[in-house]
Order: sequence, then structure tokens, then C-alpha cells
Amino acid sequence: MRNLPIIGIALFISGALLGGLLSLQYGSEPSAPALQSATDERKRHPSAPAEVTPPSAANAASTSAVEHGVTRAELSKILTSHGMTVKDATENETDPWLKAKAPKGTEFYVNMYDCDGVGAGNRRCNNLQFLAQWELSKKTTLDAANIYNQKFVFGRAYIARDGKTFMFDYSINIKDGVSLANLKRHVDNWLRVVDDVRAMLKA
Repeated sequence: MRNLPIIGIALFISGALLGGLLSLQYGSEPSAPALQSATDERKRHPSAPAEVTPPSAANAASTSAVEHGVTRAELSKILTSHGMTVKDATENETDPWLKAKAPKGTEFYVNMYDCDGVGAGNRRCNNLQFLAQWELSKKTTLDAANIYNQKFVFGRAYIARDGKTFMFDYSINIKDGVSLANLKRHVDNWLRVVDDVRAMLKA
């Protein structure tokens, strides 16, 4: 065997090393497996649709919307569900109103404004005014009305123009739509405050 020059040996070793490195980088690296797409997975299980949990009946009812106002029939149903007796006292479609009695015996009216349509089931109203009234007495005075208005936010107490009647009203605007739960909460609040006023007046 011939003795190779030192430079030749060095070049030979460098070439061998470089060839080995190139072989490892390009020749022997295993290829990455192809990513499995969601479409491929669905094709493998065509009979397995995505699971959707339906909302509970209670949640659906609470989030259902009251849009484009409320009819007398719909409002009567809501009031009745709160334990009230309700009568449609409307005599003129341009002036719809209901007469009702709260569970604790307070009689009141619901005047309905800003309405469109005709009939108890079709005339939809966007503004509601709950109204109770009592004859004036030692308790039902202007001072009593002022005291209530200074202490409380919900509702409005005042003396009627005839000077003989103590009035208390609570207005609700639903023109842009509200949830059914929100409207029911207003009814609950009306019952609470009208009972508070009645207790204050001892009427």
C-alpha cells in the first residue's frame, strides 16, 4: 500500500465525513406522517354527527323574546301565571286596558299604549302602565305620596286631578323587545311595590 501524502489523506477523510453527513440529512431521515384532516375523520365515521346539547325547556322559556310589543291576551296570560285574576276591560280598540286583582287583593289596571293591530290577540302594545288607586283618607295624602317618591325608585305616587284619589303607577317600555323573563320580573316588581304602598297607606 502506497503512503498517501498528508494533504491527500486529509482531503479523503473530509470528503468521507461530508458524504456521511449529507446521507444522514437527505437520505435516511424518515418522512413525517400526513396530518389527518377533520374531513377524513368524518368519512371514517359518517354515521356519528357532532353532539349538540339542547337547551333545557326552562332556559329556553326564560330567554324567549317578547318582540314588537305584547297583546292583551299575552299579558293576561302572564298576569294569570302570577296568581292574579284578569279581565279584558277594553271597550275601544284605540284604548286597550286590563283590569286585574293581585293575590293580596289589590285591584289595579293596566293601560296599554303605542299599539298596532286589532283585537285582543293581534293588537300589540309597546308601553304598559300599571295603575292602582285609593280614595283619599288621613293616610292617603299628598305628604304620603311625596314620602314614597323620596324614598323609593320604582313607581310613582301622586294625587289625581280631581283631588279625591291617591294614585300609584308603574310604567314599562318594551318597544325594542325584552326577554319574557325580564317582563315577568317587572310584574313581580309591580306586585311587590304596590303591596308596599298599600301597607304604607293601610288601605
